[in-house]
Amino acid sequence: MRKTIDVPKDILYQKYIIEKKSIETISKELGFSGSIILKSLIKYCIPRRSTSTKGKHHSLETKKKISEAKKGKPNPKLSEAMKGKHHSKPSATSREKIANSIKKLWEDSNYRRRITESAKKTSSDLWEQEWYRQKVSSASNAYYAKYRRTIICRNCKKEKTVPNHVPDIFCSKSCSTSYRNKINNPTKNPQTIKKIIHSKKGKKYPKMSSSKKRLFESGILVPYNKGKTLIGLHGKEKATWMINRIKLAHVGKKLTKEHRKKLEKNIDEKEILRLYTIEGKNIPEIARNFNVNVSTIMNRLDKHIKRRSQSEISKVLWQDPEYREKTMRAFIKACQIKPNKKEQLIDSMIQSKFPNQYKLNVHGNTILNGRIPDFINCNGQKKVINFNGIYWHLWRLQKKNPELTKEIIEEKERKPYNELGFKVLFIWEDELNDEANVINKIKNFIGDQKDEKIVANSISADGNSSNTGMGS
Repeated sequence: MRKTIDVPKDILYQKYIIEKKSIETISKELGFSGSIILKSLIKYCIPRRSTSTKGKHHSLETKKKISEAKKGKPNPKLSEAMKGKHHSKPSATSREKIANSIKKLWEDSNYRRRITESAKKTSSDLWEQEWYRQKVSSASNAYYAKYRRTIICRNCKKEKTVPNHVPDIFCSKSCSTSYRNKINNPTKNPQTIKKIIHSKKGKKYPKMSSSKKRLFESGILVPYNKGKTLIGLHGKEKATWMINRIKLAHVGKKLTKEHRKKLEKNIDEKEILRLYTIEGKNIPEIARNFNVNVSTIMNRLDKHIKRRSQSEISKVLWQDPEYREKTMRAFIKACQIKPNKKEQLIDSMIQSKFPNQYKLNVHGNTILNGRIPDFINCNGQKKVINFNGIYWHLWRLQKKNPELTKEIIEEKERKPYNELGFKVLFIWEDELNDEANVINKIKNFIGDQKDEKIVANSISADGNSSNTGMGS
């Protein structure tokens, strides 16, 4: 939070109550904004004057006389040109006139002298007051603390305040030039320069003068970013931006031979082949073991063998009931499947006519042999109800095979449930037009309550579901 500087109470009381000056005039005299003076008046509990009590006070009789005298008379403040017009922004021509008039005034030496003298007087009067001097000193100290720092110069060896962008070596350009001249002059120290040149031979310094090379080789000059991270130098936001720019610069470019050799040292092709062929691991798993990109392992495998296709891998994995259940649950969770209006209608019919008999299973709480039935029996009977939409279950398939009928589709969909000993009732979309027929169909399907019950992992009426029949 920004700290507000309050005006002294004695000065405010003198100027506002005794001298009866307005807030605007006080703000101009003291060099503060009107809001600061207003806040300080409230803080010191100084009673404020109303707008009507500014300047001279008139009695009620005099006010009436003034109002009667002004009736029917034009306002002397408004000019004849501005009568009956709205006050708007001055046009371009009027602005030019105002600018020319100000220029003419400024050409007059007396006018300039008067303004400069008044400005000097106000500044000198303010500087005599302690609170103003404290304000200026605190502001300057805050600026120096934020944007400048103290360093010890290598040439003059004195503490000096320097801007933040200047490195911690020299305080000014004159000091740096004088220090370089001492070192680069071969008459003063020829032996030390010879040692530096012989010891640092063969090193490349692109776009650098010979004098600068010697300074870096001797260790006198040190780069400003040595031992510092990007976040320490530029801040977190700029550092992240720079890192992203560097990453984008390398995208799509080929690696150099030296960099490839470094990467290839840690990779054993025999080990990769053993993990892929014998142990049957996936390429991403092998890449994680070697800390290498997936494309590098794919290239190595292509040299020796033909890689497995994705369809073959998925077929092998799909035979595992645990994997199949896991993927199906994840898919249903990601899709956020909800019961449609037709399924809700069937559910309301079942709950009204046959309460606590069947429940919705749209969310895939129970999966039977890789299939998700729409309605499951709550009392442990091996009975399931499926709702089939005409477009998705009939018309869409008839485009490829026009000989398909409802009976053929029902036989195909019934097979996985029959393998586990479940009975299935199919309700089609066009049958919902006759609700009485649908209710009779469900009634005949329910039949006796003495059917075989699921022995293990039975489905309870409370809503707890079991994953029975996952194995084919």
